[in-house]
Amino acid sequence: MAETVPYTAVHAARFARLAEEFERLSSLGELPLALSDMFDHDGFSIEEYCRDTAPNPHAEASGAAVRRFAEHHGIWLAGLSDHVLDMGSWLNPRADLERLTSIGKTYAIDWYLDDTIGREKFAAMSGEERVRAARRRGRIIALCRAAGADHGQPGDRRPGAGPAATGHAGDGVDATDPVEEAMLQVLEELRDGSTREWYVRFTRQWTEHVGMMCREQNARASGRLPSVEEYTARRIVISGMPHTITFGEFAAGRFLTRRSLVASGTDVLVDRITDHICAACCLSNDAFSFPRELREGCDANAVVVEALHRPRLTLTEAVAAAMGRTRHHTAGFLTAAADLRTATARLGSRELRENLEEFVRATEDALRATWAWQMRSPRYRETRAAFR
Repeated sequence: MAETVPYTAVHAARFARLAEEFERLSSLGELPLALSDMFDHDGFSIEEYCRDTAPNPHAEASGAAVRRFAEHHGIWLAGLSDHVLDMGSWLNPRADLERLTSIGKTYAIDWYLDDTIGREKFAAMSGEERVRAARRRGRIIALCRAAGADHGQPGDRRPGAGPAATGHAGDGVDATDPVEEAMLQVLEELRDGSTREWYVRFTRQWTEHVGMMCREQNARASGRLPSVEEYTARRIVISGMPHTITFGEFAAGRFLTRRSLVASGTDVLVDRITDHICAACCLSNDAFSFPRELREGCDANAVVVEALHRPRLTLTEAVAAAMGRTRHHTAGFLTAAADLRTATARLGSRELRENLEEFVRATEDALRATWAWQMRSPRYRETRAAFR
């Protein structure tokens, strides 16, 4: 099993050769692999599974509302934001307009952060820009933590009050930072439309996500090459998949409680489903994005980590190995989802049955959206041509 090791000049040279090998294969026309290979197994076809997948019928109205929100708060990035505006509609195809729009606003903030101070931006930042990005990240994390801690408490919840107004002169971020104002508005909407337990869980997941997404992740910068397992655990958090899955409950207005899951004995299956679907979705994204990331010098990618730990592999073999991990998690997810459906049918509580049934549907939506949206989104259009 690969372990975390020091990142050396040998790894840097190997990375350079991977990039050269990819350009050579691309010039010949294609990699001898299909993106569907990372999902298909034992008669399961991702294309068949997603045949009737469609976005939420409120997609257009919700997208327009999210765009107005982003433009109002100054977090709309021309040429980028419009390519990801519809993601929430694929992930949450049954949400009503109000809930879908709140979810979409959260994703708009996520994408803005990713495209301004996200992990892939740090390599090109100056020292001062990194300092400013770290300060912004720290303030956003403080805002999320405070929001989770004071849920349900009285006080001034107006945008601009509380955590977002704690800046001070010279910290490199204005005290009325628009992204913080946007976050306060969204957090209030999520708080008012959920339970305390759900909201606290969500703010914890979002805090962890922002804290890890908005920092340098390249192994060459840290001097450490993570193990495949460590990379996967980190990538799950960076991807935001935990709170994406949690959004399934918010979208339906049906909220799970830990107490009821433990009491019914379904907690282990719910956790297993969550672990597998989060890993399958984020690792598949690495396959979609690795050609671009190779060209940009990013080594924080499942294919690259696999290749650097196993130098005897060709690039094609490294891609196939990384795809195999996605396939493993896809199969594990489908098995666990079927097991939970069986267990749910035996439960006496109608409310818990219906909540768990919706949970399974939401995780299935996530797998379908992972394929259907990424295959359609212009954000990943370049990578489709790299595969047969």
